[in-house]
Amino acid sequence: MTTGYKEEKYVNSTRNEFTEPWFCGVGQYSNCQCQGVMYFGPTKRPDSGAEIKTFDDMRQWRTIAKETDNWTMCSAQDFGSDPWPNQEKQCYCEPKPQYEPSKCADEGEDCLCNGWVMFGVKTSTEDPSQDAEFEEANQYPFTVNDANRTASISCSASSFEDADPLPKGRKQCFCDEEKQLIDQDSVNQIKDYWRAQVAQQQMEIVYQTTSQVVSQAQDDEVNAASTAA
Repeated sequence: MTTGYKEEKYVNSTRNEFTEPWFCGVGQYSNCQCQGVMYFGPTKRPDSGAEIKTFDDMRQWRTIAKETDNWTMCSAQDFGSDPWPNQEKQCYCEPKPQYEPSKCADEGEDCLCNGWVMFGVKTSTEDPSQDAEFEEANQYPFTVNDANRTASISCSASSFEDADPLPKGRKQCFCDEEKQLIDQDSVNQIKDYWRAQVAQQQMEIVYQTTSQVVSQAQDDEVNAASTAA
């Protein structure tokens, strides 16, 4: 079964927190750092003179909007126009949604992604009946691979050089489409770590197997000697 980040059951995994508009200030000397869209409008209703106390109420009247990612003055000069001349104005900031990798698949499914794919814990420790969101999953061991060349990758240890961040545990994959949260050097370090872990596990298996063979050989030798006696 092929699933991806645009699948309906995964679209809500994109984080929508920190997007509520917040009050910036009143008057031309108010200055705030807004990363998103800043709105410039009246402090009082033009029809009744009643105080406007919320962003939604202000947006019912003429406002000017400006995209910004820096400090901006709440003034007609900074906005390039005055929506209500000779009236007191105020400003609100509507932040840009915070970017976060989105879930693209559960373990065993195919993840559609054109960026980093992260393979890690699925079950939330805060609420075991729920899947862990990226922010929580990122607090636990995970491995990563690049799906750029294929745009699709199996959400399984075999796609991550047999690295298993949670043996016997439920796992899922997240897609960092924009490659924002991790750089190439960090990806290389993570891969090197898991390669070392896989190599160690393989050595332990060889050691255990060798020990069992030697032990069995010794037992056979003892049994043979007893039989001969």
